[in-house]
Amino acid sequence: MDRENDMKQTLSLATRKGKLCCSRQCLFHVTGLVQRGFGEARKIGFPTLNISYTLPRGKVFEAGVYAVEVNFDGCVYQAAACVGADWNTGQTPKFEVYLFDADGGFTWYDKIVEVSVLKRIRDLVRFDDAKDARSHVAQDVEDIKTFFAR
Repeated sequence: MDRENDMKQTLSLATRKGKLCCSRQCLFHVTGLVQRGFGEARKIGFPTLNISYTLPRGKVFEAGVYAVEVNFDGCVYQAAACVGADWNTGQTPKFEVYLFDADGGFTWYDKIVEVSVLKRIRDLVRFDDAKDARSHVAQDVEDIKTFFAR
């Protein structure tokens, strides 16, 4: 079975069963395949999972920064997500997830993950430079960690 069919079957199964792990009320769920990105977030100190996904028919959400939980292989990871158009490539939509406490030695590429989107934090903004981006992302991470601590 190829990756695309595998992803579609996983999404279909998860959607039918409503079976995605989430410790809080969720806005929506996304299931997708982790793919290689351009490494831009890694350059500013926040390596992300780049998730290729499809929302169930009729589901739409606003671009922005979100508090999320990522479920993979029975483990749930708290994370920050950036969702929206990729200004580098023009592709839309992108879904990048920065995991707070994941083992850095694990290879996530070509794995299917489930993401529970819990809270919208802010709109997306363009940054003047890498220092500005790093500062905003660091604040987002702190805000999301505070959300999870409640």
